[in-house]
Amino acid sequence: MQGSAGKVAFAALAPIPFGWLAAFILLYFGRAQIIGFRAVVPWATLSSPRKAFVVFCAGASLASVLLWLLHIMSLYVDKEVPVVLSPLHVMKGDGLV
Repeated sequence: MQGSAGKVAFAALAPIPFGWLAAFILLYFGRAQIIGFRAVVPWATLSSPRKAFVVFCAGASLASVLLWLLHIMSLYVDKEVPVVLSPLHVMKGDGLV
């Protein structure tokens, strides 16, 4: 466990910006649903960087949903087919068991 403080700090702090991005996207999407999409995102009057940001947010939202779906499906598969290596087997240096 010595020398792992950097890895622990990274694992603890790296998700924070993604959480803020997800919160911003959900807030923006919620406003768009309440007010109306055209009122929140006036596509014709947006500048190119803002259009790119809207497209990025939509892509990030879709990727997030797909990753969570993949995670849930892999949990189901792991539950149905619990296959693991035996602790009695030892990995050799060339990657063989």
